[in-house]
Amino acid sequence: PEEFETHLDLLEREGFTVVDLPTALATLQRGGTLPPRAAAITFDDGYTSVHTEALPRLAAREWPFTVFVNPGPIDAGSRIHADWAALAEMQAAGATIANHGTTHAFLTRRDPRAPRETDADFEARMRAEIGAAEDRIEAELGVRHELFAYPYGEYDDRVRAWLEREGYIGIGQHSGVVWSGSDFRALPRFPFSGSYAE
Repeated sequence: PEEFETHLDLLEREGFTVVDLPTALATLQRGGTLPPRAAAITFDDGYTSVHTEALPRLAAREWPFTVFVNPGPIDAGSRIHADWAALAEMQAAGATIANHGTTHAFLTRRDPRAPRETDADFEARMRAEIGAAEDRIEAELGVRHELFAYPYGEYDDRVRAWLEREGYIGIGQHSGVVWSGSDFRALPRFPFSGSYAE
C-alpha cells in the first residue's frame, strides 16, 4: 500500500490527468484526443486489497480506476477476492468493473483432453471464459463494458479475432502507450507492481 501511495503521489506531482478507462478508449476510437499526460489506473484479479487499500486512496483523490475480475472465484467464495458487494461499492465510487475471464484460464492453452480442438470447441471455450464472465458482471452490477484483460496478458491470433468478432476491447500486459492508432484487441499497459514497482 505504501508503494501504491508513492505511485499516486508521483502521478499527481508530475501533472498526470487520471482518466476513466472506458471513456478514454471510446474517445480514442472516435479519433479524439485525451488530455496531456493522461493515465488510466487498472487492477487485475479483483483482490480484496483493491477494496480495502486502493479504493480509499483513489476515492480521496476522486480518481477513477478499473478492476478486471474473475467471477468464478468470487462466486466460489474466495477470501482473497473482493465479493460482489465490495465490487458494487467500488463501482459506486467511480470504478469500472470489467472482465478478466471466468476462471483466469490461459486462453492460448488447449484443453489436454481435447488436443484437436474444433472451431465449435473453441467457440464454447471462449463463451465459457469470456462471455459467461461478462454475463455475470452484468447480472451482479448491471453493466456491460466489453473490456477484457487477457489472463496473464497472453493471447493469440485466434483469441484476438474472437474478441474482435464479438465487439470486445482486449488489453494485454506488454508495456506501451495507447493512442488512436493502437490495436484495440491488444492494448498495452505499464506494470507498476512487484519487480516493476520502481
